[in-house]
Amino acid sequence: LSMIRKARKQQICFSIVPTFYDQRLNASIETLETLRRDYKETIWDGVIPVDTQFREASQKGIPLSIERISCKGARAYSHLLDYLLALDEAALSVAGEA
Repeated sequence: LSMIRKARKQQICFSIVPTFYDQRLNASIETLETLRRDYKETIWDGVIPVDTQFREASQKGIPLSIERISCKGARAYSHLLDYLLALDEAALSVAGEA
């Protein structure tokens, strides 16, 4: 990120999205705790879980949001989209005030 900031000579906005989260694994739990501690200002509150439905939809060549819209992976991505759209709206609002 520091290289990108240096090259662009401006602040970049980003969010960290925890993916492949498996609540059954200590490694996932500990990693998420570390990310939340170290990046509390830039990490999304949600997670994209491990979900076998991703693989099954991919094998069929169908987006998960069409194949199984109610599965936990699709719901997580829907929440992520809502979060990103809210961030974008907030950024546009701030830009409009400047």
